[in-house]
Amino acid sequence: MKISKRVFIFFAFTLFSVSCSSSDSPADERVSSTEVTTTSIVAEDSEEDKDENDSSPPIEESRDSSYIFDQNRLHTFELVLPQSALDELDADPMAEEYVEGELVFEGETIGPVGIRYKGSVGAWVGCVGSGEIFADGGAKACTKLSMKVKINWDDPDAEFFGLRKLQFHSQNLDQTHMHERLGYWLFREMGVPAPQSVHARLVVNGEFVGLFALTEQIDGRFTRHNFEDGTGNLYKEVWPLRSNGEPRTGEEFYEGLKTNENDDDLDMSQMVSFAEQIATKEDMQETMRQWMDIEEIISYAIVDRSIRNDDGAFHWYCSFEEANFGNECNNHNFYWYSNPSTGKVHLIPWDLDNSFENILFDANPVTPIPDKWGETRNGCEPFSYGMWNLTQRSAACDKITYTWTTFDEEYERIYNEFMQGPFAKEQVESLLDTWEEQIAPVVREAAETHDDALRFEMWQNALNRFRQSLAHARGEEIPKEFFNSSGRFNDIEIPTSNPNGSLNMEDLSGLTEIKLSITPEPIPGQPWTGVLRGEGLTPGLPSAVFGCPGSSLPNIDLCNMSNMLAIAFANEDGEIETEEFSVPRIPSEGGCFLVGNSGPDRQPNTGDEQGGFICTD
Repeated sequence: MKISKRVFIFFAFTLFSVSCSSSDSPADERVSSTEVTTTSIVAEDSEEDKDENDSSPPIEESRDSSYIFDQNRLHTFELVLPQSALDELDADPMAEEYVEGELVFEGETIGPVGIRYKGSVGAWVGCVGSGEIFADGGAKACTKLSMKVKINWDDPDAEFFGLRKLQFHSQNLDQTHMHERLGYWLFREMGVPAPQSVHARLVVNGEFVGLFALTEQIDGRFTRHNFEDGTGNLYKEVWPLRSNGEPRTGEEFYEGLKTNENDDDLDMSQMVSFAEQIATKEDMQETMRQWMDIEEIISYAIVDRSIRNDDGAFHWYCSFEEANFGNECNNHNFYWYSNPSTGKVHLIPWDLDNSFENILFDANPVTPIPDKWGETRNGCEPFSYGMWNLTQRSAACDKITYTWTTFDEEYERIYNEFMQGPFAKEQVESLLDTWEEQIAPVVREAAETHDDALRFEMWQNALNRFRQSLAHARGEEIPKEFFNSSGRFNDIEIPTSNPNGSLNMEDLSGLTEIKLSITPEPIPGQPWTGVLRGEGLTPGLPSAVFGCPGSSLPNIDLCNMSNMLAIAFANEDGEIETEEFSVPRIPSEGGCFLVGNSGPDRQPNTGDEQGGFICTD
């Protein structure tokens, strides 16, 4: 096979791990010695429990979720199901339909249970069908996909260590494998109700699949573990105010209700009243104190902004079709709980797999939030931002969020407590060191077992970058090679000649002397791991590497829907060499690697926008 090279100047479309995934996560933590145990499971979608760490009690002595979410143990779970049922799941993971199976854990078989794949938008990136980002269906294309096990599959009262659902998150877009576990731990340490999360080893029909994040389901069991009165209503992704400031109706809250929905005496007046009073009252701070625990919600905001949870409650997406947000601006990845005894409402974080990504620079093409806490822009009208030029609205334009931003004294005090406590270098480094040691054997096992698994060295490199990004978030100086000022990619624009967001070959005009090479040679239809090198790029600027199908020439219509594969900074001689990266499968019809950088300091059309591609032929 021969490698075909063509180089053009083009507007660089850079695609990192895409967000808006709808995955669940449990988190609680404290760490000491690690113990690996084995477990087998069958699963479905649901909600469940949360617990504090136990000091590794024997299974007979502890039948609650603290044993499952023990930070000192790395459990193995096995799912057992008929091959025909597994084939049915693999044929269309996005159907998210349960099949019957069994869960095996520490020699005990639990069943029947419901098992399915789970996710939305980002969870399927590159892993269904032909590997496009926003796939609308197709067969399983990656070894690991997030899975859900429903313990109460045929018995509504069945439980497993106090849980009715188990959620295994693939972490395919998180090369550190630490985002969920650390993120939820930080929220919980700051007194924010949040799920527990640990790592788990998963086996399906006797075959090792990989390392997953086992994250607690947010449901009625979660509320009973986290609140003295957990019998209240739990709502998913219903913000009390619409983007125009009007309060949500009872019907809208009911659509997001996750508990008590079948109660004859269902009462949603607490949440409806909260929305109505926030929308109409003048004294916002006093009203907010009446309805919320200010220490708790300011702690939520501080953790959220420190870890750049940019795909959470403070990102108001506008008209983002692929995420089904409709025509108005909406946020997602959160729950509300209304406590009937205290009259307070509580915000609960959810889906942290894309957190931490944008600390050093805007690495994700979808999620970056440009505003600092309390800032607004564009007169509170939607504005375009990020690599994909998507529209969003400033979070502080929402009356609820704006009110939180006015608690300046509380924010400063709690921020200092966070930086000197849970987020302090010694604390976080100790956790990461312990967790890294705990999961390293399973990361290596996966790399040695599956061609599309994350390479062990790549995982270690990702952890190194992760530690540097956390240091930067704490205000520490970090080596220059790790740091790029936030927003460097935001001058990448889609040509106005093609408003649907794709490029035509006519847009790639003006040859330039960029030379690209890849080692080893990719083989169509096979997985690939290697390095890309380039010459003739702008010194000191980041270059994005992404891929799309194509032979001799890239299929440009699909390139803007491809996943970002790597990023590298050109040295003073204009040369780049990526770290080793992997592609689960080179398209059978051939594949192309595209490289581009975008000019300095977010200034478009500077003449520095460069790019090239190299294709199999």
